[in-house]
Amino acid sequence: MPHYMSKPTLSPARQGARIRFTHAGLSLLALAALSGCAPPAPAGDQTAAIRAATVAALPDIPADQLVISDFSRSAAKSTWKVSAAGKTYACDADELLRLPSCKAAG
Repeated sequence: MPHYMSKPTLSPARQGARIRFTHAGLSLLALAALSGCAPPAPAGDQTAAIRAATVAALPDIPADQLVISDFSRSAAKSTWKVSAAGKTYACDADELLRLPSCKAAG
């Protein structure tokens, strides 16, 4: 085989460096993918979004009577509690507060 068709050989040190570089690049890519795409909403916007999701899930209760507490957001789900008219509700939705659902608690 002519010399111009053969692959150049890397020294063991260069091969190790290439593997470390590839591993580091893949690690950074995985970290970026797992960190989430949507930045958290500012507190004021978040409160309004939670209230809007709650009103969508509990349309019979006036928005001014809702007391929202214990909001928590994970990578795939948001949860919170609502008190209104002497009742407590456990609510949840996806991480962007879509498809909200509230059920009477206890």
